[in-house]
Amino acid sequence: MDAPPAWLAALTEAAPPAVAAAIAREPVLGEALVHAIRRGQAAWPELALDAAVFAAHVGARLPDEVSVGGIEALCVADLWLACACLHDVAGAHAAFERRHGADVRRGLPPGDAPEGMLQDVLLHLLVRTPERAPRIAEYGGRGNLGRWISVVTRRLAIDRLRAADAPTAAIDDAAMVAAYGDPELAMLRGGTSDVFRRALEDAASALQPRERNMLRYHYVHKLAIDEIAGIYRVSRSTARRRLTEVRDRLTQQVRERMRAQLRLDDRQLDHELAELQSAVAVTLSRILRAPR
Repeated sequence: MDAPPAWLAALTEAAPPAVAAAIAREPVLGEALVHAIRRGQAAWPELALDAAVFAAHVGARLPDEVSVGGIEALCVADLWLACACLHDVAGAHAAFERRHGADVRRGLPPGDAPEGMLQDVLLHLLVRTPERAPRIAEYGGRGNLGRWISVVTRRLAIDRLRAADAPTAAIDDAAMVAAYGDPELAMLRGGTSDVFRRALEDAASALQPRERNMLRYHYVHKLAIDEIAGIYRVSRSTARRRLTEVRDRLTQQVRERMRAQLRLDDRQLDHELAELQSAVAVTLSRILRAPR
């Protein structure tokens, strides 16, 4: 590989420390990421997003463990559009509505959607407010953006109807699983997932208020690590380290509770937790959103 582009440094700076270390050890990972960034850029030549901005966007959404196969599987064209919308690149919002307007409508309640709901969803997805980042910032590129949009729309519709005490039987979570195959919601059905949910609730309740608030900023309000650092008046690296420590402690407590409840050995427990991993964000978000 030729000398890596300068913007690869922006990616490693934004990525979890374990990823940056892996790239330093295995140059093939850096090469795969460079190709991925360029594929995203080539997919949307009309959206003039800075490559360094996109690289940082991708880096911040990488898991702690990466592989060449995982990098190649990233939906980088979808990520480029999402990042362009997040940064208000000229033409990005119009491109989003052209490409994914039907996906938004697909997620709305059957029949006539309540007045203003479509516009509310688009604002929630694309527009920053003083309280939160646009919801599109949550998209991580590990699945089709269109399906992700439909599922998010459906959740927003449910929340709005429930807030208005409207009937939601036609758009409940089971229907979402059937329609979209949403892995987060599918994992929350019965069996081991009930034990998992209770373990997560108990572990979250045992946290200090400051720790719960940090998780709430991350999972409920979807704040970026820089925004969390600003709230606590610490450096970006300190905020990331503290958030990682809280999540690690929460994970360990969940493991201990599930081990005691299910009487599993480490191998069996690892398997169950791996199956439930995609449910952590949505479950924890609901737990932290609920009043105490």
